[in-house]
Amino acid sequence: MSIKSLMQNLSQVFDQIESNAEHNELPSPKLVSELLQHSRQIQLEAPEEWAFEAEDFAHLVDQLNKAVKNEDLHSAVRLINSLNEAQSFCHDTLL
Repeated sequence: MSIKSLMQNLSQVFDQIESNAEHNELPSPKLVSELLQHSRQIQLEAPEEWAFEAEDFAHLVDQLNKAVKNEDLHSAVRLINSLNEAQSFCHDTLL
Protein backbone atom coordinates (compact mmCIF):
# COMPACT_ATOMS: atom_id res chain seq x y z
CA MET A 1 0.00 0.00 0.00
CA SER A 2 1.35 3.43 -0.87
CA ILE A 3 2.10 6.05 1.75
CA LYS A 4 -0.60 8.23 0.22
CA SER A 5 -3.20 5.47 0.60
CA LEU A 6 -2.10 4.83 4.17
CA MET A 7 -2.45 8.50 5.00
CA GLN A 8 -5.91 8.66 3.44
CA ASN A 9 -7.02 5.64 5.46
CA LEU A 10 -5.58 7.17 8.62
CA SER A 11 -7.37 10.46 7.94
CA GLN A 12 -10.71 8.71 7.43
CA VAL A 13 -10.42 6.85 10.73
CA PHE A 14 -9.17 9.94 12.54
CA ASP A 15 -12.13 11.97 11.25
CA GLN A 16 -14.47 9.46 12.91
CA ILE A 17 -12.51 9.67 16.16
CA GLU A 18 -12.62 13.48 16.07
CA SER A 19 -16.38 13.33 15.60
CA ASN A 20 -16.65 11.34 18.84
CA ALA A 21 -14.56 13.92 20.67
CA GLU A 22 -16.71 16.76 19.34
CA HIS A 23 -19.72 15.01 20.90
CA ASN A 24 -17.80 14.50 24.15
CA GLU A 25 -17.75 10.72 23.66
CA LEU A 26 -14.94 8.20 23.83
CA PRO A 27 -14.10 6.71 20.45
CA SER A 28 -14.55 2.97 20.17
CA PRO A 29 -11.50 0.87 21.02
CA LYS A 30 -11.83 -0.70 17.56
CA LEU A 31 -11.45 2.69 15.83
CA VAL A 32 -8.47 3.63 17.97
CA SER A 33 -6.86 0.25 17.32
CA GLU A 34 -7.35 0.81 13.59
CA LEU A 35 -5.78 4.28 13.90
CA LEU A 36 -2.85 2.77 15.78
CA GLN A 37 -2.35 0.17 13.06
CA HIS A 38 -2.38 2.84 10.32
CA SER A 39 -0.01 5.11 12.24
CA ARG A 40 2.46 2.26 12.75
CA GLN A 41 2.31 1.35 9.07
CA ILE A 42 2.98 4.96 8.14
CA GLN A 43 5.85 5.04 10.61
CA LEU A 44 7.41 2.06 8.81
CA GLU A 45 6.78 3.39 5.30
CA ALA A 46 7.46 7.09 5.85
CA PRO A 47 10.34 8.76 4.05
CA GLU A 48 13.32 9.54 6.27
CA GLU A 49 12.43 13.24 6.47
CA TRP A 50 9.09 12.28 8.06
CA ALA A 51 10.48 9.73 10.50
CA PHE A 52 10.41 11.90 13.63
CA GLU A 53 6.88 13.20 12.99
CA ALA A 54 5.55 9.72 12.17
CA GLU A 55 7.09 8.34 15.36
CA ASP A 56 5.64 11.19 17.43
CA PHE A 57 2.18 10.69 15.92
CA ALA A 58 2.28 6.92 16.56
CA HIS A 59 3.31 7.58 20.17
CA LEU A 60 0.34 9.93 20.67
CA VAL A 61 -2.01 7.34 19.16
CA ASP A 62 -0.60 4.73 21.55
CA GLN A 63 -1.35 7.07 24.46
CA LEU A 64 -4.87 7.60 23.09
CA ASN A 65 -5.32 3.84 22.92
CA LYS A 66 -4.41 3.57 26.61
CA ALA A 67 -6.74 6.44 27.56
CA VAL A 68 -9.65 4.81 25.73
CA LYS A 69 -8.94 1.44 27.36
CA ASN A 70 -8.99 3.22 30.75
CA GLU A 71 -12.19 5.08 29.75
CA ASP A 72 -10.46 8.39 30.47
CA LEU A 73 -12.51 10.84 28.39
CA HIS A 74 -10.58 13.95 29.49
CA SER A 75 -7.20 12.50 28.45
CA ALA A 76 -8.65 11.05 25.26
CA VAL A 77 -10.04 14.42 24.15
CA ARG A 78 -6.75 16.14 25.02
CA LEU A 79 -4.81 13.55 22.99
CA ILE A 80 -7.21 13.81 20.05
CA ASN A 81 -6.61 17.57 20.03
CA SER A 82 -2.86 16.98 20.13
CA LEU A 83 -3.13 14.50 17.27
CA ASN A 84 -5.14 17.03 15.26
CA GLU A 85 -2.40 19.63 15.78
CA ALA A 86 0.30 17.12 14.84
CA GLN A 87 -1.60 16.10 11.72
CA SER A 88 -2.09 19.73 10.70
CA PHE A 89 1.61 20.45 11.25
CA CYS A 90 2.59 17.48 9.10
CA HIS A 91 0.21 18.45 6.32
CA ASP A 92 1.41 22.05 6.38
CA THR A 93 5.14 21.30 6.47
CA LEU A 94 5.68 17.91 4.89
CA LEU A 95 3.09 17.52 2.15
